[in-house]
Amino acid sequence: MNKTFPTRQKRDWKNYNNQLKQRAFLQIWLSKEVIDGWTRKDGTGDRETKERKRGHPFLDSDIAIKFLAAISQIFHLPLRQTEGFVKSLFSLASLPLPVPCFSTLCRRRKKLKFEVFRVRREKGEGMVLIVDSSGVKVMGEGEWANRQKGEGRRKGWIKVHICVDYKTGKIVEFSLTDERVHDSKVFKGLIKGVEGR
Repeated sequence: MNKTFPTRQKRDWKNYNNQLKQRAFLQIWLSKEVIDGWTRKDGTGDRETKERKRGHPFLDSDIAIKFLAAISQIFHLPLRQTEGFVKSLFSLASLPLPVPCFSTLCRRRKKLKFEVFRVRREKGEGMVLIVDSSGVKVMGEGEWANRQKGEGRRKGWIKVHICVDYKTGKIVEFSLTDERVHDSKVFKGLIKGVEGR
């Protein structure tokens, strides 16, 4: 009796290793306009009335503050670590740019307006929706008693049903149920609550 075993697919290990290396590849590119506009060359007063505002003039441009704020958000760094990270980055790149201190970054970033990229949808254009659900464990008195005394109480769960717009990644509808409600029962209600085609 001849048994045929499924043949394993051969993996290109060289390509696989290169893909794993690329996951941690970091490349930050600053254009000439950003480097030239990193520091402010004009004062902080009003140009038309030629009046100077009180206090020390800003040396760091809005570009520099926005860059540091973006680095802080991307890498989840506190402000002091952001300052150190950008200093080391510029040192490695041999860029002679001054880095704003963490207190300046804290003060100035609150007053800046950041442009948020939004995907615009044309009128009458349909949307692709992704619907999924996930269980969320309910913590409470019963859970504590179970851990402490070993009582065999039933653990509580709730279900979160989410409807996500594929193009924008935005949650357009959601629903909460207990774990006994099947996804198919909630599906029609989720779709009905979404505006559009």
